Amino acid sequence: MSDAAVLDAWVRRLEAERVHMAPIQALRSELSGWLPLLFSADTVDHDALMRQVAFHARNLGAEGRPASAAILQIALLEDAMNEVGSMTPAQRPVLRQMLRVVADAHALGASVRQQNSHQATLTRAPIVRLPGQATVGFLVAGMQAQLIDAVLGRLLRAAAGSQEARAILDVSGAPPDDETFHRSLHGFATRPEFKGLTLDVTGLGHPAGTQDALDQLNTPRDRIRLFERLEDALGRTA
Repeated sequence: MSDAAVLDAWVRRLEAERVHMAPIQALRSELSGWLPLLFSADTVDHDALMRQVAFHARNLGAEGRPASAAILQIALLEDAMNEVGSMTPAQRPVLRQMLRVVADAHALGASVRQQNSHQATLTRAPIVRLPGQATVGFLVAGMQAQLIDAVLGRLLRAAAGSQEARAILDVSGAPPDDETFHRSLHGFATRPEFKGLTLDVTGLGHPAGTQDALDQLNTPRDRIRLFERLEDALGRTA
């Protein structure tokens, strides 16, 4: 069975079904590397093939491409192989494994896409300015470093451009604070560009425990104040 003949038949079918999802020449270059591994009798080659297939399918999922199209690509490969020559008994189970790998890897890519979209939405939580009091931001749903840094960064930039020298970060809608969060607060307290700001953190389940964690990091106490409720912070003067 000729690799080139199978590739031509496969790409022709991908174009006809409109599931190539990439410029044809780029796709041909990628897929041409699959076929020698598929036709090999070496299980090591088959493992290498599955890694390439997984990478391809995961990217399709991350790009928002439909799972049906990703799976159809493998089904069309089988049709192309049947057109060019008889399918060998050794190749059929490899194709079945490719289908399973595509389904699982695509689901993983789609999950990452959804998570990234969700986090991007959370980072756009509103920043509220309370004239004469503070600039308030909200951290909800997660304690991931990327999310914390994005929300805290937006809050501090907004506070730095206001007339109030106090920012309030409410975390009542987030999971319990952890080491990642503590290190982010420590980073704020030691950054010179925010030296004129005070940060109140509200919504904490155990402010004393958070303070102990910050003390272990040698976080300046005069820069950060901790509260259980947002109302408690708003009742304090800057």
